[in-house]
Amino acid sequence: MNELRKPGLLGPGADHKGSAAPSQGEWRRADPPAALSTMPHRDLTRLLGRCLAFDLDPSDLHRLRTQLLSSPDLWQELTDFATHEALVHALERRLHARGLLPSQFLPGEAAAFAPDGQLRTAAAALSKRREVLGEQLREIIKPLNRIGIQPIILKGARSLLTGEPDWRYLRDFDLLIPDQADAAFAEFVARGFEVPQAEQGRNRRHHLPPLVRGDFPAFIEIHRRAGNQYVRTLLPTEELAAASEAVEDGGVKFALLPTHLHTLYGLVHHQIGHAGDARGTISLKGLYEFAWELDRMTSAERAALHARANRNPRLSTALDAWIAAAAELYGLPVERPLAVREDAAQRWQATFARIGEPRPWYKYPGYPDEVRMALAGSRIQVAPFGGNAAGRAWTRLRVLRSFLPRFTK
Repeated sequence: MNELRKPGLLGPGADHKGSAAPSQGEWRRADPPAALSTMPHRDLTRLLGRCLAFDLDPSDLHRLRTQLLSSPDLWQELTDFATHEALVHALERRLHARGLLPSQFLPGEAAAFAPDGQLRTAAAALSKRREVLGEQLREIIKPLNRIGIQPIILKGARSLLTGEPDWRYLRDFDLLIPDQADAAFAEFVARGFEVPQAEQGRNRRHHLPPLVRGDFPAFIEIHRRAGNQYVRTLLPTEELAAASEAVEDGGVKFALLPTHLHTLYGLVHHQIGHAGDARGTISLKGLYEFAWELDRMTSAERAALHARANRNPRLSTALDAWIAAAAELYGLPVERPLAVREDAAQRWQATFARIGEPRPWYKYPGYPDEVRMALAGSRIQVAPFGGNAAGRAWTRLRVLRSFLPRFTK
């Protein structure tokens, strides 16, 4: 098999574990880069955040440049960590734009021996992989179009069609086809795709088993519903499908979510669907993608994101938590109507403090903060029916009920 075409070759998770698996960016006790690194895990996380920061003042930029250019041995650790977090392409792009790669200061062939060589090689490979993925995504949409299906393209696959961000890592194509999922699945099987042996017999609730083919560079996941049982009531599939916008480009027809719903969907997928809220963790990859999208939003898109999140305190809690984390770790400028809330900032500090620490004996250390934030009066009052006592009581009950699927699975 062509090395470039192996599913999930570059970055974490080369084997497909499915959406029930822990998020790639979760901080676990035995993360390989942390275990092998001479730098504490928190310090590596902080360094990666500074390298990727959206806003660095001149003094911070000078300190970062001094650290990177005077420590050749640091590059291996930083590259390994960024690769593990599926941010190595983004890291190379940001450092190159700021003139922080040692190779940029070396003439001709000498640049090949710079300490950032592995970083540049990985980024170039991922860039090439994205080209192949983009071509193949369009190729698999065509047979769906021929049988009357226009899939809603979710998550990373969207970036292959829009070109933004051009550094985003992905290992599968997520296609939302609520009413014709079985027909789409049968079409791919007829074209030689099959379910991996390890995935056969697994109980799937919101998407069909992943499909692979020996000559194809990614997994295909066909979604009946947009999210699993933990997020289904927060962002209903029917709402997302109705809001999706039809696109015809390069001879293929598909649909995309509006920017604010795409951003909120990605946040909910990581933070609630993959239990970041429950475990008290956060996906560094997901957080940076979220920050990148937020940084490019128009004022109207920010307002739409804010308004949609405020319809459910669980959503506004997740949004506030990620805004606070992105602002502190990645230096994201936060513009109105969004803001860094005090309880969210405190929660991020608690999350950051868990990095590299042994897991507690209890399963969900993040839930106390999640429940406290979701039941806060400021979030309850702006939700629908929050203007009177009966409505607030109903909303609190609704919030508490939203936690039940995690404990009754």
